[in-house]
Amino acid sequence: MTSVPLLGGFMATADAEFVASLPVNLEPVVFDTPNGIAEGQFKAGAGTTALATGPGIDRGGIVYNNAHIRVMGTKLVQVSPSGVITELGDVGGSGPVTMDYGFDRLAIRSSTSLYYWNGASLVQVTDPDLGPVLDMIWTDGYFMTTDGTYIVVTELNDPTAIEPLKYGSAEEDPDMITGLVKFREEIYALGRHTVQVFQNVGGSDFPFAPDLGATIPYGCVSASAKCLFAESFAFVGSARNEALGVYVAGAGTAIKISDKAVDDKLAAESNATAIVCEARTYGDEMRLFVHLENETLVFFKKASDAAGRKIWTIAKSGGAYRLRNAVMCDGNFIVGDYSARYRRLIALRAVGRMAVRHGAGL
Repeated sequence: MTSVPLLGGFMATADAEFVASLPVNLEPVVFDTPNGIAEGQFKAGAGTTALATGPGIDRGGIVYNNAHIRVMGTKLVQVSPSGVITELGDVGGSGPVTMDYGFDRLAIRSSTSLYYWNGASLVQVTDPDLGPVLDMIWTDGYFMTTDGTYIVVTELNDPTAIEPLKYGSAEEDPDMITGLVKFREEIYALGRHTVQVFQNVGGSDFPFAPDLGATIPYGCVSASAKCLFAESFAFVGSARNEALGVYVAGAGTAIKISDKAVDDKLAAESNATAIVCEARTYGDEMRLFVHLENETLVFFKKASDAAGRKIWTIAKSGGAYRLRNAVMCDGNFIVGDYSARYRRLIALRAVGRMAVRHGAGL
């Protein structure tokens, strides 16, 4: 008996051409045991519960020293388990933030500025040698940033100081640096068309050296269009003279996980640099969310592996999918409502169906 393919669909275009149709607000379930009827099915995702209203649109979050920290509007805030929001300071700017922490402080990149929160006070790094901060990570005692041309590290004994003689660069390709990723004790400098790998070698100059031969011949469109995912990291980008796709980094290469339906949506995006990627893992599934302007594309790693093909869906909250920046704390994923109207935080709960009042869940 031929099984019925329930983990995807097709639709006819105006030109009578059959194209893939991505399911909306559904999650795949692949059957462990073949039943001769279907390889799997889709189900409704988790529901949502409103948690709190903040001082502005949600821009990112992190758990630091067992505290739930977020940036909402221009405010750095702490969120209690009951939803009480306490303002900690002002980091200005707009758009997604980058947050990472070292041994004694949390760093926040907001627009092109860098701030530190030590649990008691918020300070801005004002050293003129820092330059504009397009992305930021912490590694081996350093806070590392990029201005698109250079890779900058802070001083080990003073994270507010920068020595310009210790600038580094990714010279495998002249493409600009769009972001930074730390993975398995290595630094990945993402360019627009290549990804160069660095290792800490110490010394009195720039302490990181390129790993020759490890360059990935695909690049990323922006700092927000990548995230750690599936024991590696995923990104939206391309090689030279290629269309945009979604990739997962490998050893000296990258594996394309997007299909034609997803690639077509990426190609239609008016501002690819505004794409945001985030990963959410819970239960037995790894999910990659690729947030576009008007909808969000979701890739299911475990289901794709089990089914032997790429499984993508679309997430929407009426219009665009508004739930962003998931942080696991206090037993729930807490996400921000990406809407200037609501300015709220939402707890995602596995209640078996979508909570229509608050839009799509996980």
